[in-house]
Amino acid sequence: MRRIAMLLSVLMLCACAPTVSPSDSAGMPGISGQPALVTTDLPSATLTQLSGTNEISIHDIAMPRVINLWATWCSSCRKEFALLASTEFAGQVVAINVRDLSQSSAGLSTARTLAASTADVFPIYIDKNDTLMTALGVTGLPLTIAVNSEHVIVDVEYGELTHDSLVRLIKASES
Repeated sequence: MRRIAMLLSVLMLCACAPTVSPSDSAGMPGISGQPALVTTDLPSATLTQLSGTNEISIHDIAMPRVINLWATWCSSCRKEFALLASTEFAGQVVAINVRDLSQSSAGLSTARTLAASTADVFPIYIDKNDTLMTALGVTGLPLTIAVNSEHVIVDVEYGELTHDSLVRLIKASES
């Protein structure tokens, strides 16, 4: 039993920090062992506010935005929260928790605890059915996408964000 738990931990950590490979023919960067996004249109998804039970369609969120997909078990995702919560980026970022509810029943509580550290600088939602990850055709986290006002994905950052990559995504979403 202990070996299985250790193996699962290693697999989660490996899925959390993919390595970036050269861009594919569409200009979207890919990940070693992981295909580029299967669509450039922002997929439909019903999200739940992390702070409550209100549901919203992802298409009802004002765009352009940078959308960060994260999970509490992803150490790189947790590190990004300080950067995302910077007031420099307030109003330009939305975070969507994925894969926590399907991984464990404690996922929601852990996600709320982590989100409390952001002091409500940016909105945080839950994709309870992991619709976005499935529709985008990706499995690794963190994943951050730049979406323009027409709900088109215009840039992607696989792996942990840096200040420069977040600025790049914000600029891309606004162009």
